[in-house]
Amino acid sequence: QVGLLEIIHQRPRSFSAQEGYVRFISALCEISEDFCQQSQLQKLRELEALWEQFERFSEHVHLHLNTEQTAFIIANEGRILIDCDRLSV
Repeated sequence: QVGLLEIIHQRPRSFSAQEGYVRFISALCEISEDFCQQSQLQKLRELEALWEQFERFSEHVHLHLNTEQTAFIIANEGRILIDCDRLSV
């Protein structure tokens, strides 16, 4: 993930003002970095939840040897898994 921070300001008149700008920009960059890390962490959590859903689906499908029951499970549980109204097997 790439970000861009652009700050337009007048040239600082003193060295202390310039140091203040540097501290301000550094703080903004840290906040941006924290946001990006939290965003990536959230995506990983969502991906992990999806894989757990796939695993539960797979376990549920393999519970029965009866093909008709298995087809019903695939259709009903698969519909939820892929987020659709109807699923044909």
